[in-house]
Amino acid sequence: MRTIHLAHPSCAEGGEDFAGAEPRAGGQCHNGVVTRRAQDDRQWAAGWAAAGTALDDVRARDLRLLSEDEALRTIEDLLSTVTPAELPAARRTWSGLVDLQRLLHRPSRR
Repeated sequence: MRTIHLAHPSCAEGGEDFAGAEPRAGGQCHNGVVTRRAQDDRQWAAGWAAAGTALDDVRARDLRLLSEDEALRTIEDLLSTVTPAELPAARRTWSGLVDLQRLLHRPSRR
């Protein structure tokens, strides 16, 4: 079984500033270092993966329940927050994109 050692502020001397800060599940403090088993980390990661899946489900449900009018209103609100910048005349006719593409599509020099 693999053990991971990590510094943690709640283990440090003078840790009064970190009152209530505890090492993550299964961790133990030894001379300012948290010792944790890899299995504990896998369980912690699995919990966050499950939370991510649940949040994806909530997001999908919210989008399904969103009416077309609400969606259009939200899009309009988002787009209205951006004010287009005034560009100089040279920028309106040339952005450098063609030059960049020419650089990126050069044959490699291997």
